[in-house]
Amino acid sequence: MGSWQNWRWLPSLITSSQYLGCLPATLGELDVVDWVPIDSAAKIVGDFTHTAAVRLQEGGENSMVYHAVDPNVIARDTLLPSIQPHLGIYAVVSSHEWVELLAESNERGSPENPASKLVPFCRSLVDSEMQVPLDTERSREA
Repeated sequence: MGSWQNWRWLPSLITSSQYLGCLPATLGELDVVDWVPIDSAAKIVGDFTHTAAVRLQEGGENSMVYHAVDPNVIARDTLLPSIQPHLGIYAVVSSHEWVELLAESNERGSPENPASKLVPFCRSLVDSEMQVPLDTERSREA
């Protein structure tokens, strides 16, 4: 089993939260966990392809849209109580405050604070609206 590369946004956000001593209250449009493991995603895409081919042979639609996301979405805030003890971070601040702390810490430039390089990205998360839930009805049928 591999691991996320540290320069990716989520591990960077976690490491920087440890550096700052607090977690952001929300992640804007990324506040839901609907991820699918890549090995499952590969099988899902294969299933979608097979289903589309069968429908096409039966004279059905030749253009279908599928969403390869977990239909059992979990809100990030429900995971926080499990994550906080592991990270040793119990303080939760508003997302705007967290981004401002991150931006201020960027001036000090520390390798223990990798998300400081992602301030514009983090600001865009805070400013984003909640993500529109994807319809997974066809995906579940396939």
